[in-house]
Amino acid sequence: MTYDYADEKLWGAIRTLEAGQSPIRERLESACENHVIKLKSSDLPTNLRSRFKELHDRLTTHVSYHESIINMGDEEACKIEDEILKLYTDLQIIRQRPH
Repeated sequence: MTYDYADEKLWGAIRTLEAGQSPIRERLESACENHVIKLKSSDLPTNLRSRFKELHDRLTTHVSYHESIINMGDEEACKIEDEILKLYTDLQIIRQRPH
C-alpha cells in the first residue's frame, strides 16, 4: 500500500499550518477542515493508526472539531501541529522502506 491519500492530506495540513500569519488556532481549524478530518485511521499504516486516533480524539473533544479548537489554548494547538508534522514525517519514513 502506498498511503498516497494520507500523504496528501497530512502534507496539505502542514502547508496550511505553516502558511500565513493568522493565529495558530485559525490555521489549525483550516488544516483540520480541509485535510486532517478527511482522513480515517485505515488510511495510515497500522503502526501510525493509534497515534492518529489520539490526535483525532483531541480534535473532537467537543461536539465538533471547530468547537474543540475554539476551546483549546494556543499551547495545545501547537502540540497538535507538532503531532501532525510527526505523523507526516513517520509516514515518509515508512514509505521509503523497501517492500
